[in-house]
Amino acid sequence: MPLDRVKLLKLRENINAYIRKMEEQDPATVVGKITGAKIDELARAIQTLPVAEDRTDEVVDAIRGIKMPVIKDNTGEIVKAISTIRFPQVFPDHISVDNFPPQKIPQPVTNVKATLVGDETGLLGGGGDIIHEFGQQNIAAGNTMVMATYTVPAGKILNVSGVYGEGIDDGIFMLYIDGIKVWQARNAWTDRNVQGYLLYDASAGQVVEFKIKNNKAATRAYTGGFYGRQIDA
Repeated sequence: MPLDRVKLLKLRENINAYIRKMEEQDPATVVGKITGAKIDELARAIQTLPVAEDRTDEVVDAIRGIKMPVIKDNTGEIVKAISTIRFPQVFPDHISVDNFPPQKIPQPVTNVKATLVGDETGLLGGGGDIIHEFGQQNIAAGNTMVMATYTVPAGKILNVSGVYGEGIDDGIFMLYIDGIKVWQARNAWTDRNVQGYLLYDASAGQVVEFKIKNNKAATRAYTGGFYGRQIDA
């Protein structure tokens, strides 16, 4: 590519200006001046250098002429081969009693006992009469009182299902069947209520008693009782 003569002349002027400045400061460092004739000689020499030939088009054509091998698409053959694979049958196509293993043949259920959801007391099933005894008393300090009582009539059985009580604080709640204590709980001022779900039977002639003892040093009011289902003996 030809050089710009104007730019070379400008370069010469800059170099000569630099040399003059150096001569003023330190003449010993200047070896010689670059004259215009030398610049012209350099420019002519540079212009005679061979210019690189632009062969971009030939390179592009050569690249386009490269033939890449075509990769065969065998997807269809692979799918066909996989579709012919057969695995051993583990499960039958349909389930019935006939093709179950012997240990898996459904058996009729004969031991189911149904209860109503939410019937913790047991009062809703089995018939009979509902018995509920309740009382409320002001009990003096340190005293025990019978809050509720029931005597089972002849020919009957009382299934005692639950007991409950309430008071301000520090009471002992007790349930007796025929003089034997079968349940006890204690309340406090942080939890004033007590309750229990029971499975006790009282036979004909037996007495069921619900007692409360006041453990405080002052009279307190208490309430409570018990309930159950009475059936024929």
